[in-house]
Amino acid sequence: MFVKNIRLVLAASLVSTAFIGCQKEEVKKVTDSLDNSISIVDFEELTVGTKGYVDSVGTINYFASKNFLFQSVQDAYVWDGKTNYFLAKGFAISTKTDTITEGFINEYSSFAGAGSNNSKTYVIGKNGAKITCPSKKPFLTSVDITNNTYAALSMRKGDGSAKKFEKGDFFKLVINGYANGIIKNSVDVYLADFRSENSKDHFILKSWKTVDISSLSNTDSLVFNLSSSDNNAYGMLTPSYFALDNLKAKY
Repeated sequence: MFVKNIRLVLAASLVSTAFIGCQKEEVKKVTDSLDNSISIVDFEELTVGTKGYVDSVGTINYFASKNFLFQSVQDAYVWDGKTNYFLAKGFAISTKTDTITEGFINEYSSFAGAGSNNSKTYVIGKNGAKITCPSKKPFLTSVDITNNTYAALSMRKGDGSAKKFEKGDFFKLVINGYANGIIKNSVDVYLADFRSENSKDHFILKSWKTVDISSLSNTDSLVFNLSSSDNNAYGMLTPSYFALDNLKAKY
């Protein structure tokens, strides 16, 4: 009887310990969730109007989403007596889905045909585009990247200026993390890569690719630079665009 009672007490103690342990684990999970909440910049709160895109935001030269500032610099030209504005540098907000139309008239579509995870809104970036991080520097985790249709079809077929990609060619995006004007780290993303000896490895990115940018944390800004194997004396011939969505950060 004594041994039996001892066993019952030990069993009850183990159950109690396990219950308390579970409680502590659940509390830890909740606490971690609160302390490391992930903010996703998915642009869905932004509106674009009937055109399906916004390529100029007035004189402030940026738009904001989840406390990140996205450079958006407009310029103007006069045609047929009318002043027209266009994106000179930075990002354009877009909901366009055209993966077929070739040329500059389709500069604001993602080659995936939608935002990441088939969402509605995303942004198109130009070479040199900049994102300014919140003053409370977040821990950056990832960002989704793909091609823009104008650039992708140019690489696939060639156009009046740029060549059709062949063995040895590439189109690369470099994401640079800056702190106080100094590059702290960089992440490379190949938007097209024909460098392999095996043609089966050649690709022009069409789906959204999730890119780990944790190495760019604790920086005050991100700058996006494009490079290509197709250049002349005046610079890059591949259309200098990319698409971006779902910038994720922890605070």
